Amino acid sequence: MAEANDVYGSIYQNLIDAGCDTKTTEQCMALIEDGRYCDTLPIRALANAGFSEAGAAR
Repeated sequence: MAEANDVYGSIYQNLIDAGCDTKTTEQCMALIEDGRYCDTLPIRALANAGFSEAGAAR
């Protein structure tokens, strides 16, 4: 069985590989570590669409 750190490391790398910037990746990781995986979906959708949180708030 994989260690928890390996799982989080894999998720982190997948987010980076998917094109998320460091800020978005860290926001998503904080939510995932808190058990709030579904809350990452809007953040990742905006990132995939080319928007940052700051840009989306305008």
